[in-house]
Amino acid sequence: MRYRLTDVRVFDGLERVMERAWVEVDGERITVVEDAAAQPPPAGDGVPSYALEGATLLPGLIDAHTHLVGGDVVAGAQDYASSRRLAESSGLTAYRTLAAAHHTLRRGFTAVRDLTGRDYLDVDLAHAVDAGIVSGPTVRAAGLGLTITGGHVHQRCVEVDGEDEVRKEVRRQIKRGVHWIKLMGVTGGMSSAGRHPLAAQFTLAEVRAGVEEAHRAGVKVAAHAHGGEGIMNAIEGGVDTIEHGLFLDDRSAERMAERGTVLVATLMNEMKYHEALERGLVPDTALRQRQRLADEGFVMPSPEERMAIARRHGVRVVAGTDAGGNAMVRHGENANELVMLQRTGFSPLEALAAATGHAAEVVGLPDRGRVLLGAIADLVVTAFDATRDAAVFAREDGIAAVIKGGRVVHVARASSPLAQRMLGA
Repeated sequence: MRYRLTDVRVFDGLERVMERAWVEVDGERITVVEDAAAQPPPAGDGVPSYALEGATLLPGLIDAHTHLVGGDVVAGAQDYASSRRLAESSGLTAYRTLAAAHHTLRRGFTAVRDLTGRDYLDVDLAHAVDAGIVSGPTVRAAGLGLTITGGHVHQRCVEVDGEDEVRKEVRRQIKRGVHWIKLMGVTGGMSSAGRHPLAAQFTLAEVRAGVEEAHRAGVKVAAHAHGGEGIMNAIEGGVDTIEHGLFLDDRSAERMAERGTVLVATLMNEMKYHEALERGLVPDTALRQRQRLADEGFVMPSPEERMAIARRHGVRVVAGTDAGGNAMVRHGENANELVMLQRTGFSPLEALAAATGHAAEVVGLPDRGRVLLGAIADLVVTAFDATRDAAVFAREDGIAAVIKGGRVVHVARASSPLAQRMLGA
């Protein structure tokens, strides 16, 4: 189908804003992007045209760190197995995964990088979406994740010890079709009772072995890392992205910038933690972990402090939420990461770019994340000026329409004039 969207503000996914422009879509791709003042759309050529009257059009948002598999974590559960429903059948988990994908897509996120689940359901979801079997965001999948024996998230990752076991498991997962390798056991985590959340787990040699094996096959590597030693092991081991980086410091940030290692800071974790703390809804496990750190003199840096360090050294940051990674960060609330990016010093355009053009490049979707001639037409429409405040996407009424591969897959409030226009496309 070929159509035009006219009289619309356009953000290109990196830095350019056209205050009044028109965009043409033909099939799944963008075929024209023009400033309306310089080049008005042709009239009378039979191509359907939909005037959006000052709305903002931008690339579909991308969440570079999510856990769609199994849906939201069970709130209030006091142990990992029950909170993640590990006793549940794979079939029911698959349905929850699909529901999470639908929630995510309706909130404007047309692509995600899924960083571990179970039974390779993320890989299968990626294939199902690409084949048009189900509707959902495009998925770059990391399969099961690797950890040390008894390491972080050992309950549903693959436990491997030593360089040879790491290499063999990386090969297995690449054979199964993962797009990314997730090294989960680089450090402990806040959800793994009995293990120190900051302690290094995989050795530098093990990290390097996993990275070498993945890169040999053209597959990139993400590393869960909280503590300083683990962050440095991940950087020196050659990982492509560091997830969370809670105790990022000047030394590690400088090294990340030198090596081009990307930070996916999952700032929304802290936002939702403090909201839950005010309501008395933080699980005991998380409270105990924080208290343990405080007792040992480890004061959790604020998101503002972490991002100040990253920005001071020029570390590249892309947006990722950890939705589905804990009970406080829910699927469909992903746009709160844009709120947090702005709160920690990013301009609205920088925040949007971190969730569109830059995120697309980092996760491995080079033909998405841009409003650009030839790009796949994954697009989001909002009635608000998102170029002045990216946080509009976190509003209930922030999404007017979502386009995926040139097809309108969601409109909000079908009775609104804007939605009626979008339904025509």
